[in-house]
Amino acid sequence: MTASTDILVLEKDLNSHGGVFCPSPLANMPIWNHHPKVFLDVLTTGQAQCAYCGTRYVLSSDAHPPHATSNAKG
Repeated sequence: MTASTDILVLEKDLNSHGGVFCPSPLANMPIWNHHPKVFLDVLTTGQAQCAYCGTRYVLSSDAHPPHATSNAKG
């Protein structure tokens, strides 16, 4: 079994379903010599771990920056 690696992902790294595929270029994994491609839902819980290789994808706390508020009076 390989050691688990944590990969920090940003909202821009997620696909339209809120996840990533593993193996992933984000983890510097060449797809040609790793396990089958699997979808990992990161958005629902903020993290997901690949059952094949143990890589854990963690959504950055900066992924949802707070909305700027305006102090302008009008």
